[in-house]
Formats: sequence, structure tokens, C-alpha cells
Amino acid sequence: MQSIRNYLVHGMWLITGIAFSLSFYAIFLRWVDFSGWSLWLILLLFAGLGTWLAQNLTMRVLLPASQKVSFRQKMMGLFIAVGFSLWLMIAIPLRPEWMAFVYPKHELIISPVLQNEGSNPSVRVWVEYLSDGNRYRIPLHQFQGEGWQRTDEGWILPTGHGGSLRWKGHLLNRGYLVFRGGPKGGKAQVQWDGKPYEVNLSAPEVSQIIVKLDVSHPYAKPLSWSGLLSYGWALVWVFLSLTGYAVLNPREASLVPASWKAWIGYSIPPLFTGLVYWLTFYPAILSEDSIDQWRQVLTGQFNDWAPAIYTLITAGVAKIWHTPASMALLQVLVFSLLVGWGVGQFRSLGLPQGIGWGLSLLFALVPANPLLAITHWKDVLYSYGLAGLFILCVWIAETQGKWLAERRHWLGLSFMATTVFLFRHNGVAIFFVVFLVLLVLYQRYWKSIGLAALVGLAIGFGIRGPLYDLFHVERNSYILGDTIFLHHFGAHITGGTPLTEEERAYFNALTPLEEWPYYCCNVSPIYFTDRFNHQLFAENHSRHLGMFLQLALRNPGVELKHWLCSSGLVWRVCVECTTLYHNIEIVNGDVRWIEKNPYGVSEQSRLPWLTFPLAQWVVWSSTYGAGVLWSAGGALYVFLVIWGIVSLQRRSWTWGVAVGVVPILQSLIMALVNISSDFRYQYGVFLIALFSLGMLWMGKTARSSG
Repeated sequence: MQSIRNYLVHGMWLITGIAFSLSFYAIFLRWVDFSGWSLWLILLLFAGLGTWLAQNLTMRVLLPASQKVSFRQKMMGLFIAVGFSLWLMIAIPLRPEWMAFVYPKHELIISPVLQNEGSNPSVRVWVEYLSDGNRYRIPLHQFQGEGWQRTDEGWILPTGHGGSLRWKGHLLNRGYLVFRGGPKGGKAQVQWDGKPYEVNLSAPEVSQIIVKLDVSHPYAKPLSWSGLLSYGWALVWVFLSLTGYAVLNPREASLVPASWKAWIGYSIPPLFTGLVYWLTFYPAILSEDSIDQWRQVLTGQFNDWAPAIYTLITAGVAKIWHTPASMALLQVLVFSLLVGWGVGQFRSLGLPQGIGWGLSLLFALVPANPLLAITHWKDVLYSYGLAGLFILCVWIAETQGKWLAERRHWLGLSFMATTVFLFRHNGVAIFFVVFLVLLVLYQRYWKSIGLAALVGLAIGFGIRGPLYDLFHVERNSYILGDTIFLHHFGAHITGGTPLTEEERAYFNALTPLEEWPYYCCNVSPIYFTDRFNHQLFAENHSRHLGMFLQLALRNPGVELKHWLCSSGLVWRVCVECTTLYHNIEIVNGDVRWIEKNPYGVSEQSRLPWLTFPLAQWVVWSSTYGAGVLWSAGGALYVFLVIWGIVSLQRRSWTWGVAVGVVPILQSLIMALVNISSDFRYQYGVFLIALFSLGMLWMGKTARSSG
């Protein structure tokens, strides 16, 4: 019986190693061009490493940890690990098609059929996409073409004359090569594994022309299911191991006050990279929203579509130095001081010095940070305030509320919370909920919490009231709020929800019903068009909430489908929507970072020799490295995992609630109200995730653990 048990245990370790090997390769290494024997060697190597890890984690972590907890706690831990793993399998999907790497490679060559000298020179060859089966599209960047142009809609050979477009890789299912045909379509030759086909792309109207590419792969479906099971098993094992580690290594607060000189030093790396980006993309990065805010600065006609406080500060800084560069420089300084101060606070909470410098360098090197620091978006300062509020909540939790006893501390809490209150409309909800949660958790310090809230409210409403009146700020933010409902209206109209005559008449008056351009990722195609009746929409503000509730109750399925898509920015790592990360573009070798405008603001780099390589790095990071370097969803999961580990180590549910309230609340609100897949909306959570890395080394080993 003992030998059978040993075989089962060793078999479990081997299965775990194989699961780890398949999952790691499919997610991280599938794009690397390994030859047949080297591929299997790498898989074998990772399987051996995974088996060794499984054995050591079992003997050194899982078994010792299981002896310290009750059966009920074991079942709860297993339930949480399985549930979180299943959720991550959706948020960070391992596509079945990714398992195709075990099959031989295929080669696809697409060439234009040369036209006669007298033929129309305007003909073109347009490849929309190649798909593995009916669902999974091969990323466009995997193709290589000579003379071809890559766009968001595929690869185009504009004149029908040029080189070949090539792809080499694996397919799990039948391939579908989709061309766009039309009056200007030419002829193309398709070679699939050396077999040529000729395709005529000329058609009376624009249409899709599909070429089927056959493959012969036995056991494709069982292989794909084994890949998914391996992925799930590997995730469960990881989370069980992390839980066991937290159980075996309890930690407690360790307060070691750091001097102001220390945190000033930590601000130098982000300040340096921020200045390099600023001088390279001088005077600032300006999107359409940024240009509109600069227009308000120039004309003095302010509105609070986006909180006007940001535009007013921009105008104030421009009084000193009349250029968008002034606000960008201010944001670089604020960013560097936030990082220096934040790392310094963690140093005071027991973070080792070396880890502090590592955090500072990480903030400086992640491209999203210096890039957004020089971008004119109110979301940037909001995100800084959100990260600052999170750090103060960590202080409060680590000291069990005692930090609130000093006046300068609760005034600092008031300042950070007021920043969140002022710089984004959804910040108002975060302001009230955070103070309510702190009041419930730390009732002993109700006076300090209450005073901090009152001071914040006085400043917040004082700015949004009398100060806005002083500058004649037009109050139109309610229209922006109503676009949330508008997004849902579009979902119901295109989703087939039955409409009353009154609803039908109103929606048709906004935009003809047959022309509603609903896109679940963004409300802009509906609202920001000339044919939309903006005045009528604004005049019917009082009707929209009721209409939304009636439609949601009438067809909850459409609501769920819409929310799963529109909230993807928050919880998906592989975001299906086209996401706006930044405003840098490379067009025919020219770098652009300022939207065209009538105000004379243009690109004037002070480091022109660095412009193109730095822009290439930014574009590469947001294209190929987006899942790591620009992922709001990934950042949320990094925080949640670290938060869960440290909460278990602290043995305190109040600690967990106090530290988790800011990023979790921000994410929940954005999941409910998001109308655009813009990284900047969750940038605050991204910053919090980077800061939370320091929590793993914060404090000291608890005395009870020894």
C-alpha cells in the first residue's frame, strides 16, 4: 500500500511538472522559432524543473502548512485557489490553438500576380487576416512583407506590385486566409506548404474572399483540452503554494523611520527618465482631449466635462511659462516625488534598502510611467493621488490606526483623498467609501478620520463651487455621465431588445436606428459623430437613468454581455478591445505625439537623435509587451496576489480591508461605468501594483512563527 501511495505522489509531481512545462511554453515561448529537437528538449527541461519544484513545494511548503490549519481552512484555501485559477484562465486565457506548437510548421507565401503593362496600376492585394479555425486570428505582426503596408485592418499591397507576404508557424485547426475583394482588387498567388493557388480579388463590391488552408492533425481536440487542463492545474498549484508560504511565514509591522534625504534619493531615477522622455517628446504628449484642454487655457472658456481643476492648474502654470511643456514638467516632478516619497514610506515600514532602490528603478524603467508623466491627461494626477492614498492606507493598517493620531498625518490623508475627489468624477465615490471604511475599522480614531473628511469636503466643494464660479466654468459633466447610459442603449438597440414606441422615437431622434454604430469597447462611435443629436441628448438628462433600468430589466442578457466586454480593461490581461495606451505614433518613419491643432503646438524634440529609437521602444512595449508592461488587468492581479499573501501573513482581516479598499473599489467602479478601453483609466491601479511589490518585504518575521 505504501508503494502504491508513493507511485501516486510521484505521478502527481510528474503531472504537475508536465502541466507547468506546457503552460509556460504556450504562454511565454510559443513565438520563439525552435527547431523540432530543441523544442522537445526545452519542454523536457521545463517538465523536469516543474517536477522538481512540485516535489520541493510539497515537502517544504504544502505539507508543513497543512499541519498548521484546520480541515475547514484547508477546504477554504483549496476553494479560493481553484476559483481564482478558473477566473485567471478567463482573464489570461491559454488558447487551445496555442498548443499547436507540437505539430509541424506550415509556410504561407502570398504574392501578387504581376499585371500587364496596360493594366490598371491602382489594383491592390489586401489580406485581412489568417485564422486558426473559425475564432483565433493569427497576430498580424507575425507576417513579414516586402513592399506591403500593415494596418489595423490587415496587410495591403497598394499597387499590386511588390514582394511576397510570408508567414511560418503552427495551426491546430483548418486555416482560413481572408482577403478583401472589391473593384480595385488584383490577383494573388497563395502558396500553402509549396502548393500554389491563384485568387482573383476583383469583385463588383467590397467583400471578403476566403481561402481554406487544410491541415492534417490527429488528436487536435484532445490536445487542446489537455493544454487547458494543464494550465488550470498549474495555476491551482501556484496559488496553493503561495497560500502555504503565507501560512508558514507570518510577519508583523516593523517601524523604522527613514529620513527625508532617503526618499529624495529614491526620486532621482524616475526624475532622470522623466526628463529624458520630456526632452525627447517635447513640449508634451497631447491627445485630442489634451488639445481641447489647451484650447480652454488659451480662451479662458473652461468646462468640467473632464474635471476643470486640471485645466485650471494647467492655466496657472502656463502663466509662468506659456507652453504645454510647463505642465508636463510639473507632472514629471510630481511623479518623481511620489515615487521617492512612496518608497521612503515603505522603507519606514521595514522595506530593505536594496529593495527600495530596486522599486525606484522599476518605476523609472517601466515605459508607461515617464510617458504618462509628460501627457496632458487629468487621469495622471488622479492616479498619483490614488497611489498616494493607497500608501497612506498601508500606513494606517500597519499601525492599526495609530498613525491617524497625529494632525499632520490625517491632514496628509485629507490631501490625498481630496486629490482623488477633484481630479476624476468617480473619485467622489472613492472619497466617501474610503473614509467610511476607515471609520468602521478604526473607530477609536473617529475624530481624526472625521476631521480629515471634513477638511477634504470643504476643499473639494470649495473648488468645485466658488472657485469654478470665479472662473465661469461651464457645468456639463452630467452629459459625460449620461454617455454611460448611452453605451448601454447602443447595446440594447443592436442586441435586439424590444423597444417601446417612446424609446424607439427618442433613439431614432438621436441617431437613425439603422445607423447606431455600437461598439462594446468604446462609446465614441455613437456619441462623437456629426449625425448624433447632442442637444437633444443633453436636454433629456432626467430620462436616461429610468430608461437604462427598464432596458436592463427587459433584457439582462444584453446587459451582461455588454458589461463583460466594456469592463475587460479592468479584469482581462489579454484585452480583446483595441486599447489606447499612449499617443505616440510612427508614420512612415516620422514620430508623432501631438494631435493636429490650430493653436501652433507641434513636435519640437530637444533630443531629436533619441526620438525614433525611444518611440520604437514605446510602440514595441505596447504591442508585444502590452500584457506585462501596459496591462491594467495584469496589474490588478499582481496586487490581488500580493495583497492576499501579505493579508495572510498579518493574520488580520482589518489589515486586508484597509489596504485593499482603494484599488479594489477603483476597479469595481471602472468595471461598472467604463465607456472606453483606455489604459489611463486604470493607471492608478497599475501604480499601486508596482508599489505593492514592496509589501512582500515589508515588516519583520512575526515572533509567533518561531
